[in-house]
Amino acid sequence: MAVHERGLRGGRMLEVGRLFDPADIIVPTMIVRGEWDSYSTDADAKWLFDSLKHAPVKRDVKIARGTHFMHFEENRFDLHEETRTFLAGERTRQGRPSVLKGRLVAQS
Repeated sequence: MAVHERGLRGGRMLEVGRLFDPADIIVPTMIVRGEWDSYSTDADAKWLFDSLKHAPVKRDVKIARGTHFMHFEENRFDLHEETRTFLAGERTRQGRPSVLKGRLVAQS
């Protein structure tokens, strides 16, 4: 059954509830959004980040001058670099560690 057949199209998602519980995620998780993203707001990212209760590592990254479609935009290489450093467990460009011996680290 397609997503729209379940009644999720046209802003009806709230009628059927959440599709998953972020607290069930148990793997390292990175939230990536663009500065100019009108689909993923700061409030959305904060809610999701705070709800990732069991993710051993979590990071919230906002790409400057990026929209929801940043993977097609000029700053897509910033997206690539942030993704690479997260997957490699390396420090970010800002010098903050992405992993601190099991502690949850937020980056904004």
